[in-house]
Amino acid sequence: PPQASASSVLNAHGFNSSPQLDNLLNDPDLQPSAPQPPAWIGNQIGQVFNALVKDNVEDKAETVRGILTPEYHDWFAMYLVKSRVSKEVNLHNTYIEFLERIGNSTLINVVTNTTYDCLRVLLKSVDEAVVSTLHRTGLKNFGFW
Repeated sequence: PPQASASSVLNAHGFNSSPQLDNLLNDPDLQPSAPQPPAWIGNQIGQVFNALVKDNVEDKAETVRGILTPEYHDWFAMYLVKSRVSKEVNLHNTYIEFLERIGNSTLINVVTNTTYDCLRVLLKSVDEAVVSTLHRTGLKNFGFW
């Protein structure tokens, strides 16, 4: 089957709930060079995050361990950081616990580096933060993360 792009998988499930913040983070430097996962993996990852709560972190981590291969770590990190962390500050602790339960230090490093990459993009246009609440919110949310 044809592979869906990360953006099409995310858009198909309403993951891009803040297109303005996504536009801020659509810098060419953030476009992953790694392969995109097949649609079924993107869909399953989306379902995991939509249902992720503190009480089911271990079960959801086990699900992701079973489907996420290293070739898709860059895509996963971009999805987590850009589509979840940047917008859902109330779930940061759950996301951190989730990553710890997945138990893959390489994946944690990729997520950390992706976070820094997103921050660099936002800081390149820091002058916008003076007039853009959205820009400030993005910076604040990454700061909490």
